Amino acid sequence: MTAPDDPARPEAPQPDAGPAPQDAGAQTSRDTASDEAAPDAPASESAPSPRRSRVPPPPGGGKASRKNAKAGKKDKEKDKGGIWKNWVRPILVVVTVVAVVRSSLIDWNDVPTGSMKPAIVEGDRIFVNKLAFGFKPPFSHGIPVPFTTTLDDPDGLHINLWGGGRDAYWFDWGQPERGDVVTFWSPIDGIRLVKRVVGAPNDTLEMRNCLLYLNGEAAQWTPLGQDPEDARFSLFNENIAGHSRIIRLVWNDAVEVPLPGAAPAVSLLGQANPSGADAPGPRTRRFAITEGVLSVDGQVVEPATFVQAAALAEQALLASVGGQAQGLTPAQYEALKDLKIGMVTHVQLSTFGPVTLGEDQFWMMGDNRDQSKDARSWAREAGDWKAGAIDRRAIAGHAGRIAWSLDKENYYLPRFGRTFKKLD
Repeated sequence: MTAPDDPARPEAPQPDAGPAPQDAGAQTSRDTASDEAAPDAPASESAPSPRRSRVPPPPGGGKASRKNAKAGKKDKEKDKGGIWKNWVRPILVVVTVVAVVRSSLIDWNDVPTGSMKPAIVEGDRIFVNKLAFGFKPPFSHGIPVPFTTTLDDPDGLHINLWGGGRDAYWFDWGQPERGDVVTFWSPIDGIRLVKRVVGAPNDTLEMRNCLLYLNGEAAQWTPLGQDPEDARFSLFNENIAGHSRIIRLVWNDAVEVPLPGAAPAVSLLGQANPSGADAPGPRTRRFAITEGVLSVDGQVVEPATFVQAAALAEQALLASVGGQAQGLTPAQYEALKDLKIGMVTHVQLSTFGPVTLGEDQFWMMGDNRDQSKDARSWAREAGDWKAGAIDRRAIAGHAGRIAWSLDKENYYLPRFGRTFKKLD
């Protein structure tokens, strides 16, 4: 008799007949059929998970991964720095370095006026070597120095404690020579200027009717013709004591100056009218410069006399506010203005001295002799020719070349022909 099947009793294992040959498609079909036939089968007997596809490693392998990790770390550190570390501090470092360099080593200065024409014109920007004659610490302008050191002293190294005063060089290894173009601080208002060195320490200078004398030797002039920019001016090559430069002078000019009302009691020549204060007289004066010599109504005027006459003309000019006061027309006002700016200045600057310079003193003048406020102007304003001298310590540096130039009258276009031009 056959015993009934016991459901709790497991079936005996069947002998393994070995894997049957089958393709991948059949295997997949069977797995799918098994899943559908036994949905409630235990987890241990569930179908195996599909095989994972292997992702290829990035180019460069682990080395690239480490590099990317370092870059990411740097980005995080940069983000942590904030605005101060990433922006403000680098900008401050750059600004500080540039300021130190410009203060003590090398600078570039804009030239807004034409006092050094034709060598330097309006719109030029010049290189200034501040180490040409010595060393001053950064930002020390106007500050007393603790010591000065002369490196080229014939007796050897010379140190002077608290002997230099304000703006003195801490280390001194040279001095400007005649003919050098230098920048310095004006003794009148402290403005930085650029002029040419005309006189050195212990020189005696004098000027008579525009002709310069140095230690008794007269300058030699070679005419170069009219200034192409303004026919009133002429150019000359001035040679004195082995140094030469091109200078610019009002050489041939004339202007008719209409006088308002009756002739004044004192004429522009400083002479009294014979008929009294309100006597009728000439209504105009003709001022002319012929080859640098001034004449009024055809008569040559001495500089001392003309200074008095110019003062009267200047008073009339100042009183004619806007060209309307005292019956002056705009044309008359412009005529008086031309007289003051051109001819009066020419006469006032055409004669000075003699003056002898002291130790460490220099005499500075512009090449545009009739349109330069320089040692001659300062001395005349002070009433003492020695007041025009510049102390050695006021000199900031040597201007040797033009860095670049912009034409202010032509939309600030660059003048490429003046770039890196040497200043002779």
